Amino acid sequence: MFPGIVRVCPFEAVSVLGVPVGTAAANSASLAKSLSLAKKKLLAVRQLDTHVAFALTKCCLSGGVAGYYARNVEPSSEVMEVYRDFDTAVWETVTHVCNLPAVPDGVLRSTVALPTSLGGLGLRRVADVAPIAFMASALGAGRQMATWPRQPPVDPAPAAVLASLFANLPLSSCAPSIRAFMAGEPIASGVRPQRSWTGFLDLELQRQVLSSSSEADRARLSSCSAAHASAYLVPKAGAARKDSWYSPSEFVVLIRHRLGLPVAASEAKCTICHDLNADVLGRHSLCCRHGLERKDLHNVFRNEL
Repeated sequence: MFPGIVRVCPFEAVSVLGVPVGTAAANSASLAKSLSLAKKKLLAVRQLDTHVAFALTKCCLSGGVAGYYARNVEPSSEVMEVYRDFDTAVWETVTHVCNLPAVPDGVLRSTVALPTSLGGLGLRRVADVAPIAFMASALGAGRQMATWPRQPPVDPAPAAVLASLFANLPLSSCAPSIRAFMAGEPIASGVRPQRSWTGFLDLELQRQVLSSSSEADRARLSSCSAAHASAYLVPKAGAARKDSWYSPSEFVVLIRHRLGLPVAASEAKCTICHDLNADVLGRHSLCCRHGLERKDLHNVFRNEL
C-alpha cells in the first residue's frame, strides 16, 4: 500500500499473514481460493436444523472470514467481483434455509442486509462494506506511521497514497452520499472510522428501504427495530433450553413475518372469530380479539414480568 516505505518483492503473488498483497489478478485468485472453503461450509449448514443454520450463517460465515480480508485486501474490481460472488453464496444459503424468494426484489434484499437494530437480519453484503473497511484500515496504518520517532523520506508520501486510494475507492452504489460523508467527517484521535462510516451506510440503506415501503411495512420495520425484538434470531450463547431454539416450521414463519412475506398460501376464514378472513401475512391471526389464545399469551407475559 505504501511503496515508498516497504517493497516486498517483485512477485505477482505474495501473501503476508495470509493476506494477498500482489497484483489485483493474483489477489482476487488467492481470495477466491480462501473464500471457497467458507462457501463449502455455507453449503454444509443447509443440512442442519433451520434455526441453527441461520445462526451459524449470520454469526460465523457471512462476514467472519470475509471481513478479515475486507480490511486487508485492496478492493480492486477483480476483488470486488469475488466479494459479490461470496454475497450471492450467502444469499442462496439464507433463501434455502429460511424459504425466501430465490430472486428477491431490491427492498427485500436491502432489508435482509440491514442490521437487526434497524429491523433487518444483520446479513450485510461484504461488497458494500469492504471498501469502507479497507479505507479505515489504511487510515489506521497511516496514523501509526505518523507516530514513528523518525520519519523516513518517502515518495510517494503516505498522505498522497491515502488520498489516491480514497479517490479510486469503489464505494457502494446503494449510498452515493457515503463518499462525501467519509471525506467531510472530522476523524478525531481514538474514533473508529469504520464504525461511523458503516453506520452512515446502514442509515442510508434504511432510508431507501423506508422510501420504497408502504405505511404498514414501515410500521413493521419500526417494530422489528425495537429493543429485544431480534433476540430470538440468535439465542444467547450457551443456551441449551429447547425453547431457545425454534423448530424449522416455526422459525421460517417468524422470519417471513419479520420480512413482510406471506406465511400462508391463501386467505381463510379465521377459526377463532369465525367472522373475518385471516390474511396471508398473518396480521389478523396475531391480533384477533376472540378465543383463549390471546388471553393465555397475555397471562404468560404477565406472569413472567
